[in-house]
Amino acid sequence: MSAGGEERAVVAEDEGDPEGVAAGGVAAGSGAAPVYVYESKVHCANVLLSLEEQRRRGILCDVTVVVEGRVEIRAHRAVLAASSRYFLQALLGRAGEAEPIISLPEKVTAKGFGPLLQFAYTAKLVLSRENIGEVIRCADVLGVHNLEDSCFRFLQAQLQNDGEHHITNGQAAYDSDGNKRCIAASRRLHSHSQRRNHREATKWAEKTAQRDPDPGAAVRHRAAAAAARGAAV
Repeated sequence: MSAGGEERAVVAEDEGDPEGVAAGGVAAGSGAAPVYVYESKVHCANVLLSLEEQRRRGILCDVTVVVEGRVEIRAHRAVLAASSRYFLQALLGRAGEAEPIISLPEKVTAKGFGPLLQFAYTAKLVLSRENIGEVIRCADVLGVHNLEDSCFRFLQAQLQNDGEHHITNGQAAYDSDGNKRCIAASRRLHSHSQRRNHREATKWAEKTAQRDPDPGAAVRHRAAAAAARGAAV
């Protein structure tokens, strides 16, 4: 076995295998035959690295993103759509265009969007006291996935390591303007996360209640949604 991967045996039924051969080249006979799967630990990261290199060199880019009405950035629509709810909706609406041009809302700045684009391609988010506020605002507007909690944890860790702060019951007091900006950004981030959890829990309750013929289902689903919102905060 090569480095960066592992093999494991699993039992799987012979479904979704038009060739009649399971992963790893093992025939899936009667539906109970073992299937051998090789899982690479580095493949996903290497694919992202390759896509980032392609983006930097302008290879196979198929969408242009316009920021602040003047900054044009070439990228891959599949990467953007997989990383952001805003881009997914925008690109689905332009699916027939060979190389669409997406102009971002005024609230999205180049300073805030740059780190988010890098995050989409590398899974690494570069934050500083100078850009954190704009990054958070842009992430909320664009609906960037897998970001709110990681941002919040980063801020908490940095603020706790700052020798000039004092924390009481989760509230921090700072003297410098930079620290105050970080506190404000952290609070906005937490507020955005709370509101999004509330919206998603409510939508889930409404959809589930519509599918459930039980007259008392609506009450139960609203209660479950309220409990979910409380657990998410």
